[in-house]
Amino acid sequence: MLNEQQQEAVNLALSGHNIYLCGRAGTGKSYTIKELHKHLTDRGKVVAITCTTGIACSNFDNACTLHRWSGIHDGRYRSDEVIKLNSLNEAALDRIRTTDVLIVDEISMLSQRLFDQLVAVVTALRRDNDEFLCGLQLIVCGDFNQLAPVPNRRFSDNGDFCFLSPNFRKLHKITLTEVVRQTDPVLIRSIEKVSEGGKIDEETITYMKNLTRPLKGQEETTKLFATNDLVNSYNRTRIERQPGALMEYVSNDCGDGKYLNELTAPKRLWLKEKCPVVLIRNLSDKLYNGLQGFVTGFDAKGPMVYFPALKSTSTIGKVTFSGNISIIFIDGIYYTYLLF
Repeated sequence: MLNEQQQEAVNLALSGHNIYLCGRAGTGKSYTIKELHKHLTDRGKVVAITCTTGIACSNFDNACTLHRWSGIHDGRYRSDEVIKLNSLNEAALDRIRTTDVLIVDEISMLSQRLFDQLVAVVTALRRDNDEFLCGLQLIVCGDFNQLAPVPNRRFSDNGDFCFLSPNFRKLHKITLTEVVRQTDPVLIRSIEKVSEGGKIDEETITYMKNLTRPLKGQEETTKLFATNDLVNSYNRTRIERQPGALMEYVSNDCGDGKYLNELTAPKRLWLKEKCPVVLIRNLSDKLYNGLQGFVTGFDAKGPMVYFPALKSTSTIGKVTFSGNISIIFIDGIYYTYLLF
């Protein structure tokens, strides 16, 4: 059941308003998006759910990254270049012109530059009227106290928050305040204090310390590290311990070493059967960036990966591309950041 604030968001969406849906963790933002999608679709609207990251797309059915939907890709192109490329891309042009409602989740990770580029591209390609986005209804969702945009100096993107854009002020703001994921008031307050940052009071610190306890199966939990070198070192150690034949995949790189060294993936990737992997590039509508799976075997084309979310196995073959240093290339397009 929708609470009062969630219902207000649905009502505004059904009335055609452009919306910024915000709220801290646990307030039911994703659930509200799914309800928005259902109600709008029931009214005959063509609704596209997009996210700023591939992994966020896994929260929804038939979602894709905003970068793919809009054709802005990794942000390397100017707006006029994206418009020209999309005008020659029948699928992209059809998506932009036929969509009635565009939903963007994890909006905090979209920079001001890319947000303004999205507005420019949609406006230029729809050309329906003089309304904002030429009548395309925009619903964005996220928490700006969470993940911020990643600066990309090479593409002249400073990583400024998109709410700094004058275009963002055209959105009607709805704030969800009722936490529905947790019921413990002390836990809710502590999470809120930590998310706000700044000086944390002693009560919150004491509460968090009291949660410290031994955990079962720590070897099987996901580990977080500060640098890619530490990640790669840990992954290599764990995969060496795992039984089975070791397969090595080596990237074939050429070009300026300065840029090649900025790749965050290792040049050599080691895999064994049952090894967890995650895609780092959109390979198709179903095989998207962030999709997780595990290796079930190997053939001449590459490793065979079972994806639980798809309930199917795909062979991930070699892909060649040029000039794209922000999309990580490893022979086979997979990565092991989420290993073990």
